[in-house]
Amino acid sequence: MSVSGARITYTCYAADEEVELQDIEFTLSQPPIAEIKVVLIWAMDDQEPTLVTLVADDGKWTMDSIHLNGEWKSVSFAVLVDEQVSNIMVFTREELVDSDLNFTFPDTASPIQMSATVCQNQNTTSYTTSTNAFSTLKTQPEISRALTSHPEKITTCINLGLLSTKLFHITNNLRDINELVRRYQDGENEMKVQVLLLLLDSLPERYNIFAKEEDFEEVVKSQEEVIRLLKPDDPAVLTVLFKTASTYLLRFQHSVDVGDIEKAIEMFTEARSHSRETGSMLILIMGNLATCYRQKYWLSKTPEDIDKSIEYSQLTLDLISPQDPNRPIMMSNHAGSLVLRYRRESGDIADFDMALAIRLEALQDIPETHSFYPDLLCNMGNSFLCKFNHTQAVEDIDEAISYLIRGVNHTPEGDANKPRRITDLGDLYLMRAKVTKNPEDADRAVEGYRRALAVTPEGHPEADMRLGQLINALGDSFELLDGVKEIDEAIALQTSRVADVKGTVELQNLSMLLYRRFEKTGRVGDITEAVEAQKEAFEVTPKEDVIYGNIARQLRSLMLNLAELTKDLKDIDATLEFGERSLGFAADTEVTRSSGRAGLSTVWHLRFRCTGELADIDKAIENQREVLKISEDVVHRKYFAGLLSRFRLTKSVEDMEEAIVALQESFKVASGDISEDLYQIAESYMSTSYETGSMDAFDNMMTLLEEALSRCPPGHELLSAILRSIGTALLSRFEIAGNVEDIDNAISALDDALEWIPPDHPDVHARLNDLGKAYRVRFEHTGKPDDLDKGVAMLQDAIDKAPKESTPRMAMYFSDLGNALLRMFLLNGDAEALEAAVRLLRDAVDISKMDSFHHMHLTRLGNCLLRRFELNGNFADIDEAVSVQQAAVQATLNKHIPLRINLLNLGNAYYSRSLARESVDDMTEAVATFRKANKLIKNESGKMKPAILDNLSGALSHLFNAVKDPAMLHEAMEVLMENHPYKPIQLNNLAILLRLSFLLTGDFGDIEAMIAILNEALKHPARTVMVEKGAYQNLTWATIIRFQRTDNLADLDACISYHERALEMMPDTHFYYIYSLTSLAATLEARYRKVDSVADLSKAIELYQHAALNPTGITSRRLAAAMSWARALNRLNEPGALYGYGLAIELLPTVAWLGETVSERHHKLNAWSSLVNEAAAVSISWNRLDLAIQWLEEGRNIVWNQLNTFRTPVDDLHDIRPDLADELRRISKALDQLGSRSAKQADRMTLDQKSNVQVEARMQRDLAEKWEDTLHIVRTLEGFGDFLRPAKLSKLLEMKRPGGTVVVINIDKDSQETIHIPQLLVSSLTDYGVRSRGSRSGRPSNPPKMYLPFEDILIQLWVLVVRPIVTSLGLEPSHTPPRIWWCATGPLAFLPIHAAGIYTGNEAYFGSTTSDYVISSYTPTLNTIFSCAQRDAPRMLEKLLIVTQPETPGMLALPQTIKEGKDIQKKLQSSGLAVEYLEGMKATVEKVVESMEGSNWIHLACHAVQDPKNPTKSAFYFQDGNLELSTLISKQLPKADFAFLSACETGTGDESLPEEAVHLAAGVLQAGYRSVIATMWAIDDNYASMVSESMYSHLLERSNPPSSDDAAYALQEAAREVREQMGYSDVAFLTWVPFIHFGI
Repeated sequence: MSVSGARITYTCYAADEEVELQDIEFTLSQPPIAEIKVVLIWAMDDQEPTLVTLVADDGKWTMDSIHLNGEWKSVSFAVLVDEQVSNIMVFTREELVDSDLNFTFPDTASPIQMSATVCQNQNTTSYTTSTNAFSTLKTQPEISRALTSHPEKITTCINLGLLSTKLFHITNNLRDINELVRRYQDGENEMKVQVLLLLLDSLPERYNIFAKEEDFEEVVKSQEEVIRLLKPDDPAVLTVLFKTASTYLLRFQHSVDVGDIEKAIEMFTEARSHSRETGSMLILIMGNLATCYRQKYWLSKTPEDIDKSIEYSQLTLDLISPQDPNRPIMMSNHAGSLVLRYRRESGDIADFDMALAIRLEALQDIPETHSFYPDLLCNMGNSFLCKFNHTQAVEDIDEAISYLIRGVNHTPEGDANKPRRITDLGDLYLMRAKVTKNPEDADRAVEGYRRALAVTPEGHPEADMRLGQLINALGDSFELLDGVKEIDEAIALQTSRVADVKGTVELQNLSMLLYRRFEKTGRVGDITEAVEAQKEAFEVTPKEDVIYGNIARQLRSLMLNLAELTKDLKDIDATLEFGERSLGFAADTEVTRSSGRAGLSTVWHLRFRCTGELADIDKAIENQREVLKISEDVVHRKYFAGLLSRFRLTKSVEDMEEAIVALQESFKVASGDISEDLYQIAESYMSTSYETGSMDAFDNMMTLLEEALSRCPPGHELLSAILRSIGTALLSRFEIAGNVEDIDNAISALDDALEWIPPDHPDVHARLNDLGKAYRVRFEHTGKPDDLDKGVAMLQDAIDKAPKESTPRMAMYFSDLGNALLRMFLLNGDAEALEAAVRLLRDAVDISKMDSFHHMHLTRLGNCLLRRFELNGNFADIDEAVSVQQAAVQATLNKHIPLRINLLNLGNAYYSRSLARESVDDMTEAVATFRKANKLIKNESGKMKPAILDNLSGALSHLFNAVKDPAMLHEAMEVLMENHPYKPIQLNNLAILLRLSFLLTGDFGDIEAMIAILNEALKHPARTVMVEKGAYQNLTWATIIRFQRTDNLADLDACISYHERALEMMPDTHFYYIYSLTSLAATLEARYRKVDSVADLSKAIELYQHAALNPTGITSRRLAAAMSWARALNRLNEPGALYGYGLAIELLPTVAWLGETVSERHHKLNAWSSLVNEAAAVSISWNRLDLAIQWLEEGRNIVWNQLNTFRTPVDDLHDIRPDLADELRRISKALDQLGSRSAKQADRMTLDQKSNVQVEARMQRDLAEKWEDTLHIVRTLEGFGDFLRPAKLSKLLEMKRPGGTVVVINIDKDSQETIHIPQLLVSSLTDYGVRSRGSRSGRPSNPPKMYLPFEDILIQLWVLVVRPIVTSLGLEPSHTPPRIWWCATGPLAFLPIHAAGIYTGNEAYFGSTTSDYVISSYTPTLNTIFSCAQRDAPRMLEKLLIVTQPETPGMLALPQTIKEGKDIQKKLQSSGLAVEYLEGMKATVEKVVESMEGSNWIHLACHAVQDPKNPTKSAFYFQDGNLELSTLISKQLPKADFAFLSACETGTGDESLPEEAVHLAAGVLQAGYRSVIATMWAIDDNYASMVSESMYSHLLERSNPPSSDDAAYALQEAAREVREQMGYSDVAFLTWVPFIHFGI
């Protein structure tokens, strides 16, 4: 139903972005016969619309005014009759503001009419207007119901879908294609086929953009549904099949999956069978089939596929009209397929000839002005080039050049393809020149390259490549033309190029050009310059570069040529020096080193011929011997024999090499059975080689053993022993050098040794153990499980057959089997195998304490404990692992081979513990240990070197993450590049190298390469569980980085999949498990933000919760998970966030674990400094003020509370359980001492000292665990449930309260519920110098300029902080203001709230400063001030102790402290009060402490130092040492009441720990004083006495004897008095502002 005669009027006012409609009135010409509603709708892009209903009043609907602000595009007026849409009018912004309008609604304006009308118009504005109107109508509930029931809804949806299609093709806006799909999916059964066909148009469009699999699946689903709905002979079936096949072809272009292309072929073929025409659809089908088969051929390389492609492209040509403008392009594609078959398959010239004919026909059919014409000409040229490569016929290259010339000429100037085509033509000319030797072609090639370079814009990415092509062409032309002009120009150009870029390739090419010219001209200058250029190339090439060794060898060769040419000793010596140095380059192989040695021998010969010195020929012979170790050349051997004669003539027969040769010569002439002698000599070599790691010793030993074996007759009693020695020697050499042939031969020899003894031989168990160990070693190289299974079986058999006695041999058997079982665990995650390994290795360690192989059993046990820690997360295992590995290293300091193995294992233990405890010290130790191991193995190769280098690089990269030292990252990369990759473990390490490279350079190619390498590692047949876990973990990092770059959802999906795979392989007790859980949750949360998937967010929250509640997890990671859990819920505005924050607050003290030093605890708390503020802010937002206060109490001053806990009396507990009370006292005392130990520099400690440190650390951790266990027992006792827990707010409120108001101020930068303090205030104080740490002394005469003047800082504090608070408290200015305690958090803890105010000119107006409203004191926490209020110490001054230190050894003089102390003494004594005064030498630590015990007030005017890393080490400086807080706190000071700390920064905290009151004032409060005056920063010695004297005067004015209750009042009055005397200068502010009051 619609209304008629409807009119609306309004007045419009427009200014800039604002539009206002006034006096809006809607009327009807006839009275309404039903309920009418008028709605005004307007919206901005991507936002929910605003709907306003006009007010109905006696037949009118009105509104006074409405403001339309923002970038809206249209306004709609809709009329509803009985909740049904009746009439709609839509106005664009321009139409609305043009003038005041008075218009009549059309009688009918249904959605279908509106959408159909606009559907005829492709105007974007009209489209936007209509769709805005339509979408906004849908959002209002009653209008939505009306639209839902509208009979024309389906047509409307389809029309609007068509509009979306039009707009997508006009604007290419991705939002429009999404709208298109959504609108079609709104369709219902009435027009199902039409909707499905439209979906088959729109979904592939979106799939092509996003590559979302669900879109593809929807295409298939729609295709199946529409086929079901259509009759088989319906013409639409053909359309459906064609569209679906096209989508499969599209997916193939994304997936390169042969299954997709085969499905596309299947469906195009089926579509062909439905086609009853020979028109455009059949042509499209045939063309697509040709394309599909060609694409499939590139994957399959199956000749049938290219044949099919050619067949279908021919059929396409047969069908297409000769007049079709696309026919020449299709002909060229057909010809391309024929050329492809000619090149790749048939070699049949008929294919080529046919392709040529087709392309010639295409050339005739296509006008020269067609954009494809140049491409067609170049394709012709390429066809003839292809033929030339087969035939080498000059006429073919002639044709290729002819067509390419035409292609170049028809390519427009400025075309991006022009330079490339010119260089292609140059290549052809040069190719022909090399065949024909025609110099003109060489000239043409050079000119072509010149032209290509000329048309390439300066700075173009390919400009340097074009220059290089020109230089290479000139060099080739030089060879062809037999002249020097071209090579001269090439050298000149390359020299200029090198001047711009001194890179390896550029310098090497210059050297090569110079040497080529030298070969032509013989000029010495050229070869000299060639050498210098090659030297520069060598110097700029990184050692890790793969071409480093090649460049070195080329330089050696050039230098040798120069030396032989000049015979100059300088050239000879330079060649020798570089030759010797280059022999150790990692890129050299054994063969190339042999070549290098041969070259050196030649140069030494050359030098000998020049000098005649015997030393030169000795060196030549020495190098030749090295060559002969590889070469079997007879000439070389004769040369060696001649040189040996020369040595004999000169009597130079003392070196080891001649002794070995002499021994070998004696074997050749010996007679009789000397096999036993040879065997004994070989056994002695075995010991020597094992101790020294000398490969020469191993080689000599093998020579002796093989000689012994050759002389041992069959059945000889020594045969099995010799074979066993050969096997074990080969096994040892394999473990050092890594030659696979050695391990295979070792197993063969040991197997033979077992066969040559009877089964009941007493030593059969030894042979079994040797063979089992060899199989285990080979498994470590090959990764074949069969080898490990054999090894374990034989090792177990050896134990079963051995005598059951505690002997070193049995220890070795236990150790070998335990080591093999560890490998089994690493292979398949068998936890039982790991437990068995630990038991066996403990037995081996226990029974081998005096054995020389004790160290081996220790290091293996350490490895097992490390793996068990990684499995179960028990820190006792990793601590023991470090300890036993240290013992293993200590036992092998003089044994080369085992030392490096043990250093490697010790480094691994440090490395893992560092990751688990997040300890920089442990990671530093790991790096140092790996470096030592690497130094021992520096010049060796073999399988151990990669392990050491891999771990060193990993430790360096983690240390870089902690300390941000780029040198660490560079060293890590150099170390990994030095390594020789062994698959599959080293593939993971290579990926780590790429990760480091990306972090250093930001090259995104590193990420792509990293992903490819890790996927290769996952496919490797020798991969282990550990490799897979590492690869998946690295893939998660790489894919998330790629997602951040590409924003490709597929990367997020892959990252989630990798996380899930890694977690499947990891027990929930693994120390990395929680980290993996939270990483997966974070990735799911990222996908939620990307696609708005509530399921992802729900899963992320579930994972965060699971990680946070995992009781076996590392606390810091649980805490991180709890915070993420809380934040995710808070973003959803869920009250469950409070539970997450509560768990985080509960876990926070455990991060600062008692098992670590105070310094380490503070370091870890630093990372969570804002946690408690954030949690409090959230609880405030939920109106849970009680919870906010409770959390601020529990989450702040954690370390102080721990230290205070150790000093808390346990009398109540002692009454019922004296044993537990005594145990707590013992543990607390020990923990207090160990926790306060100072950090030591590890690099300056011996291994014994390091072991002692480890013992202390382990002792502390054991005590911490004992403390927690004992507390748990105590808290199970009735009435002791909250024993030593932080006081709950309810308990605090029951306590005696201080007389005033405590104001807790929470600072959280991200919350709207807290005060926000500009960082400028803190940084201004820091910049001025008042926040810097120093001593009490005169301040600088020229203070640095502040960011803000001091008075502006105080004004900001007044405006932002204090004034809002006193206003909310209802306080008025008063001359007798009340007390207030400021309990500040965050940066506000370092700012002078008490001094806030407006100080202008020389006065401060009453009511404009803090002191006009309140008397200020500070407290670190509520508990602190409430505890002070409970103390019963006398508050009236009984005796004041004054200590002054005008001259402190090693410190600046403080002469004014004498005046300060004397004046106070005089003032108080004149009032009849007791004062003890200690000055200078009299103020020893012992005397001061003794006097403090008898005084209830103290005044200390001296130097002081704060130690934020260990607060109990903070101290006051006296004559003979420091009075530390730990000493004060430990003393019984029952009278302690008031302390005046007239020293610098006694009330200053550490800005990195704003929630930990790490200052002297807090410590003195902890020591028992109720009232403390301290300083916020450095104070001037000249003015400090002014404040202190005035303060005591005002105390005496209040009462005599004075009371500490008046200290805050007296200090405030003293500050006022100083202001009146000194004014409002910076000096005045810095005199009184620093003094603050803590406590009651």
